Amino acid sequence: MLRVLKWVVGIAILLSIVGGVLAIIIKPMLGGEGVVVQNEVWVETVRRGDLTEVVSAPGVVEPLTKVEISARVSARIMKLPFREGERVYAENEAGDVKPSLLIELDASDIQAQLESAQKRREGLAAQVEVEQRRIAGLEASLAGTKIVLEDALRELERQRSLSKTGDVSKRDFEQAERAYHEAKSRFDAEAASLEASKLGLEVSGFNIEAADADIKQIRENLAYTSIYSPIDGVVTKLNVDVGEIAVTGTMNNPGTVLLEVADLSRMLVVARIDEANIRDVEPGQLVEVRLVAYPGMVFEGRVQSVALAATAEQGQHFETKVLLNEGTSLKRTGLSADVEIQVQSHEQAVLVPSQAVLSRSVDSLPIELREDNPLIDASRANTIVVYRLVDGKAVATPVRIGASDSLNTVVLEGLEPGAELITGPYAVLESLANEDTVKMVRRDGEAIAPAGENDDAATEGSGSTESPEAD
Repeated sequence: MLRVLKWVVGIAILLSIVGGVLAIIIKPMLGGEGVVVQNEVWVETVRRGDLTEVVSAPGVVEPLTKVEISARVSARIMKLPFREGERVYAENEAGDVKPSLLIELDASDIQAQLESAQKRREGLAAQVEVEQRRIAGLEASLAGTKIVLEDALRELERQRSLSKTGDVSKRDFEQAERAYHEAKSRFDAEAASLEASKLGLEVSGFNIEAADADIKQIRENLAYTSIYSPIDGVVTKLNVDVGEIAVTGTMNNPGTVLLEVADLSRMLVVARIDEANIRDVEPGQLVEVRLVAYPGMVFEGRVQSVALAATAEQGQHFETKVLLNEGTSLKRTGLSADVEIQVQSHEQAVLVPSQAVLSRSVDSLPIELREDNPLIDASRANTIVVYRLVDGKAVATPVRIGASDSLNTVVLEGLEPGAELITGPYAVLESLANEDTVKMVRRDGEAIAPAGENDDAATEGSGSTESPEAD
C-alpha cells in the first residue's frame, strides 16, 4: 500500500508541474475575454520599385592570360631558376628586356646529334665534288669518243662509195663498218655513264638538302632545351624539379606540364550556368562576383563569352566567362566564386516579398473568387495567391507573377500599389486560409506596441516602450 501511495503522489506532482507549464505558455495567448489569438502577422504596403533579374551560378577564378609550359624535347631538367610566385618577363618588341629563362634542359645528346648531322653533310658535299669531277672526265672522254665516231662514220661512207664502183675489197669495207659500230657502242656507253653520273649528282644534291633540313631541326631542338617565358607574369604552378625527365607529348598523350605562367593583372571567373537559366545570359551583361576567400567583398565584371555547347561534367551546364573589371587585384587563381549575372531590369514594377507569394488549392478558394477569374486556371489544381489584410482578415488574392530576385517578386496582375499585404512570418503564411482572422504586430518593418502600452508609457513620462517582435 505504501508503494502504491508513493506512485499516486508522484503522478499528482507531475501533473501539477505540467499544468503549470501549460498555463505559462497559454496565458499570454489569452485575450481579455479568453479568446486565443492564433495568427500574428507582418504587414507591408505594396509599392512600386525596380527589380533586377539575376542568374546565379558557381565558378572558379582564372587568369585571363595563362600559359602552360611543356617540353618540346625529352631531356633531363638541369636548371629551374624561378619558383612559384616569382615574376618573369618576356622579350618585348624593342628588345630592351631580357626574357626570363624558365627551364634549362640537358643538351648534350642533341649537341652530339647536331655534330653527327654536320659531319654527314660534309661527307655528302665531298661526294658531290667527286661526282662533279667524274662527270667532267666523262664529258671529256665522250667528246673524244664522238670525234672517233665521226671519223669512223666518214671512213665507212667512203668505203661504201668505193664498194659501189668496185675500187675496194669487201674485206676493207667490212673493217670500216666494224670500226664504226665499235666507236658507236663506246660513245653510247660513255653517254649513258655520263647521264647516270648526272642523276647521281642530282640525288647527292637532294641528300645535302635533307641533311640541311636535319641540321635545322636538330638546331631547333637544341634551342628548345632553353625555355623562356612567353608572357610577362608570375609562375603560378611548378610541377617538376631539377633532375627529372621532361616528357614530350604524343597524339593521344599530352606532354607533362612543367610549369604555368599567368598574368594576374586581368582575371576572369569561369562560371557554370545551368541550362535552365542560360537563355537570357549574353556577353556584356553586368555581373557581381563574391569570393569565398574575400568575405564581405563584391567584385564587378561583365560577361565576356558564353559557350555555345553544353558541358556534361558535373551536370548539364554552359561555361560562361566573366571578365573582372580592370584594377581587380587577386594574388591567386582557382578561388571558388559565386556570380550573379544581371540579365534583365524591371523598372517601377509592383514588388512583393517572395515569401508572401504562395501556392493554394483552387478548391480552397471561394466560388465567387474562382468564377470567371482570368488569373485562375481551372485546369490546374493549384494557383498563385497573396494574402491582403482587409478588416482584420486575411483575404486570398490570386495574382500573376513575373521575374524575381533573391528577395522580391514582380506581380504583373491582381495587386495594386497601396494594398496592405501579409508578408509573414512564414510559419503563419504556410497555414493561412482565406478569411482567417489575423492580428497585425508589425507594419512596414516596424513593430506595433500592444494596446494600452503606449498610454502607460505616456503617463509615466518615458520616451517609448519597445514591444517584442513576432518571429
